[in-house]
Amino acid sequence: MPLKSPELYKLARQELGPLLIGLGFKRTPKASVASWCRPEGERWLVFWFQPSTDNDAYSPGYRFTVEFALADRPAVYTGRFRERLPRLLTGDEREELRQMANRTIARLPPPDMAFGNGLPPSMREHWLAGWKPRTTSYEPMEHVWFRHGDDADVQQLMLFFRRVLPSAIGRFLDAAASAAE
Repeated sequence: MPLKSPELYKLARQELGPLLIGLGFKRTPKASVASWCRPEGERWLVFWFQPSTDNDAYSPGYRFTVEFALADRPAVYTGRFRERLPRLLTGDEREELRQMANRTIARLPPPDMAFGNGLPPSMREHWLAGWKPRTTSYEPMEHVWFRHGDDADVQQLMLFFRRVLPSAIGRFLDAAASAAE
């Protein structure tokens, strides 16, 4: 069973909190989502977990992303410069992410065809595609969501995040500096 947002946030705080404290982050004030912030010069580096609005009983697992912003205040969903974590990954990291997503897809329960057969054919094809493994690598600028079908999938993603977050944060700050020039 996929984790609902509150459980996802709780697990993210538990699994990533110690690493992020070591990187100078603190929990973002007044945020209901799992989010962290730290001062970056005169601005704030903020990042948070953002669930998909399409997560429901009929979806092929649940999805979320992790979004970064360089903002004037320590708050989520703000900032002039924003980027999502998958776009900050290396090619090898994106490939690892694709393989994790495919393992999640392989373990998903089959789609509810009573629901699917009620969809128009073009929508049904799009919906069913969520149960098919990805055969090609993610492109660097592609919108990619982290997929999970159960707690084990989220635990794997947390291990992945602990490993990739420090360098992804550096890439985000480099990109923000380049955009400001």
